[in-house]
Amino acid sequence: MGLPPLMGKVFDPAGAYMRRSSPRHRGPVYRGGVVYRPGVPGGARQATEDELRQWRSETPCYDWAAAFEEVRGRHGAELRRAADRVLAGERVTFVWSAGELVPYLIRFWRGDSVLEIDHRAVSGARLGISRSRPGRPGGETAEVIADYLVFAVAHQEAHEPRKA
Repeated sequence: MGLPPLMGKVFDPAGAYMRRSSPRHRGPVYRGGVVYRPGVPGGARQATEDELRQWRSETPCYDWAAAFEEVRGRHGAELRRAADRVLAGERVTFVWSAGELVPYLIRFWRGDSVLEIDHRAVSGARLGISRSRPGRPGGETAEVIADYLVFAVAHQEAHEPRKA
């Protein structure tokens, strides 16, 4: 159980900001997989354990650790410089072949902060915003912010449309 909204703004302003900025989910939440097909009541249902097991066996696992290391190898120094600038309060634009990121740090009066990363495609179309709390009040470091940026680049590259 969370704090009432007014108390949350006073005692945990970063948490209140994240709750206010997050989209509200309506409808059921499906874990692991969902089945969409004609004849299913409501149009969708939770996948059964057998269906999930079959899908997992047919789907190759993505190697995130290798993807992170590959991104660090290609862009590590640039992302670290961007993280230093973000930590200094600047709004930075990091551009690479799969798109661009615009990370910035929102600081609150109690020392809390929220790292927002605006994700954009090569065309400039907005793909979305990710928000995270990078550390304890005053504890965020350039290394932590650079890791978030590495993850964002790797994630965007993993989900970019494949060329035929």
